[in-house]
Amino acid sequence: MKRKLLIPAAAVVLALLLAVPASASKPMIVSGPMIVDPTTLTDQLMPTGDRCFVNVWYSASLDGDIAASCAIHEWQVAHGPCAGSFPGSYKETLHLEADCAVTDLQGKSGTFELRGNGQLLPAADPPQLWVMDWLENCVILEGTGDLANLHGSLTMESHPDQPGTYSGEIHFDPQ
Repeated sequence: MKRKLLIPAAAVVLALLLAVPASASKPMIVSGPMIVDPTTLTDQLMPTGDRCFVNVWYSASLDGDIAASCAIHEWQVAHGPCAGSFPGSYKETLHLEADCAVTDLQGKSGTFELRGNGQLLPAADPPQLWVMDWLENCVILEGTGDLANLHGSLTMESHPDQPGTYSGEIHFDPQ
């Protein structure tokens, strides 16, 4: 009786193993500079009590392992009033959405969408205008062209008197 049950069970296990799709490509570690173009910065302040909601739009470029230009929209919640030496005076919570046009990623091109969350923290004591640490943790949602199957995560950050950077891990899903 046990032998009769083993053969169908083995057949089911074999069928499940054969049905497993091919795995994603080997993860790649990527990094490089991230350069914000300050001439493209526009914002909209919306005071709400002791908080300041801010919509910010700007352009940035990635260099290094990923060569891309990105159109970025950030929603910020500043944990303090909009007046005074804002930004840089108090903690800010961020949500980022970016559309990036890639000109080179290991010989491939296309676009990808980034979504993430992060924060700005005062980096001076006492706080000073525009002196802050910035950190965003993002995921790559989807791509087009050669990057249609691109996924991964990127951390973007900058600190006073240092250029911005990105780093992370990406992979291509099977087609």
